[in-house]
Amino acid sequence: MAGFDDDELTDQELDRLLAAWKTPIPTASMRAATFRKPAPVWRRMWTASIRIPIPLAAALILLAALGWWWAMRVPHVPAASRRVNGRMLLQPVAELRPRIIRGRNAEN
Repeated sequence: MAGFDDDELTDQELDRLLAAWKTPIPTASMRAATFRKPAPVWRRMWTASIRIPIPLAAALILLAALGWWWAMRVPHVPAASRRVNGRMLLQPVAELRPRIIRGRNAEN
């Protein structure tokens, strides 16, 4: 036949070889790997992983960094509050007394 090597076997020869082939006896390590017991739930929870695409992970990290930066730069001014009918109402500060702290270890 044109286009076939002389080394190729026919379907009948392959069928005879397959019928004569004996499967190897599995080793103990192969048997242990195939039929091992599932890990406990607590171990699976500690070793679980979540796949996140790199662009999404980078965007989440960037958003977290921007949120942290925004929270650190906005000054936190305490507001006076009072309770009315069990609800907390905020009121503007009546008197503002700013205090300048110089030095690294100054007491607040």
